[in-house]
Amino acid sequence: MTDKNTFAMPFLLTPEQAAKDIYEGLQRNSFEVYFPFRLGAIMKVLRMLPYALYFPVMRRMSKR
Repeated sequence: MTDKNTFAMPFLLTPEQAAKDIYEGLQRNSFEVYFPFRLGAIMKVLRMLPYALYFPVMRRMSKR
């Protein structure tokens, strides 16, 4: 799905790395498993924003 993308994709993982991250998260018996860590951390911070800030930030990020 990403073969034709011409922009940088810093959070892209191989299927093997994604499977490893999911497996390790399940082994920890975590409530949630998210990966890659940097993207998950960014999304968690964004969820704390009030909607008045969250939606403009998300709109701007999706236009890149």
